[in-house]
Amino acid sequence: MPPLNLPKYMIFGRPIKPVTFGMTFLMAVNAITGIANIGVFQSSPLGDVLSVFGGVAFTAFVAGWCYKNQSLIELGLAIATGMWVARCFFLILYHGYSIDESAFLNFGVALVSGGSYLLERADSLGSDK
Repeated sequence: MPPLNLPKYMIFGRPIKPVTFGMTFLMAVNAITGIANIGVFQSSPLGDVLSVFGGVAFTAFVAGWCYKNQSLIELGLAIATGMWVARCFFLILYHGYSIDESAFLNFGVALVSGGSYLLERADSLGSDK
């Protein structure tokens, strides 16, 4: 199994993990839109709760990358997966089930982050526990 980072591409001597890098950006966007009440949930407390989990996952990603801690990155991916599944579920409950793409896109992101979590756990080359 190949490593889940790009060994030739480094920032400050640390390898880039493409999925985790993208998930970090998505968690930052989720946290900011939830706190600013400009997202899909507007001023709903649900948006605030989801934004807190997004902020925690973002913090775990950044801390894991800065301190080269694989466990924090895995924790961030696990939190992100749960947050995206909850967001999909709450979008369906809050806005009703329709052929709206937003809930399905959230579920797709949950599949990506969950799959990345499983791959990170199985990646023996990237483990520094």
